[in-house]
Amino acid sequence: MKPLARTFALCICIVFVVSSTAKPLAQQARIPNLDNLKDYPDVGQKCPLRGNAPAGQEKAKSNALKNRYKLPPGGFTPMLLSDIFSLPLGPGGEAPLSGDPNNAKAVSVVGFVHAVEKGGSRGESCNCKATGGNQVDTHIELILDPNNPSSKGRKMVVVEVTERGRRLAISKFLQTNIGNNWTTSMLKSRLLGRWVRFSGWLFYDPDHHLETWQSDPDDSRGKANWRETGWEIHPVMAIEVNVTPPPDRIQ
Repeated sequence: MKPLARTFALCICIVFVVSSTAKPLAQQARIPNLDNLKDYPDVGQKCPLRGNAPAGQEKAKSNALKNRYKLPPGGFTPMLLSDIFSLPLGPGGEAPLSGDPNNAKAVSVVGFVHAVEKGGSRGESCNCKATGGNQVDTHIELILDPNNPSSKGRKMVVVEVTERGRRLAISKFLQTNIGNNWTTSMLKSRLLGRWVRFSGWLFYDPDHHLETWQSDPDDSRGKANWRETGWEIHPVMAIEVNVTPPPDRIQ
């Protein structure tokens, strides 16, 4: 190939690479800084990513994971909801710490929405003890057998929408085909009783470690079990309805 031709080919490659990545990079750059939510939970107050936990503590690190709001640079990796059931616990069956590698994964799963509720209505550390109806996280329960939901949370996975996610959604930074209003009431009206694809960050919630069938199969420790695992998608960063039921669904 002649020098001029090689130079032209190289330019084409460079243009292709830049154009194929420019959109997500530009979108990420436009996302506002939500490290400290202003006027939250009350006017004149602000809530950092670590919530009200002291800086440096494991609780602060865990809260910061719940409050992530930046999109993953590599996108979301498809995952079966049933595979979340078997994500490992920590050494000796303890709750995985914030540094667990699975906490750094961004995934997409499809599940049947069994319940949509206000979460942490008594005030959670991650939300600086906010209790307002649309200040608290939205708690969504996913199952694979719509005809036989377990009353004790067997084979149920929790996904959660946060206040930061709502602010990004209303400003049209997040992908969705249900509209940009992600308040709990709107999510309930649009998602309940449907197969839905949720994308977001994997997170192990240590606050519920002894309330799961994975960590307490005999339901003999701590509070009564009400969920399959402490692994969640938290926070949710994309929502899609009108999707095909997943291959691991129970018919």
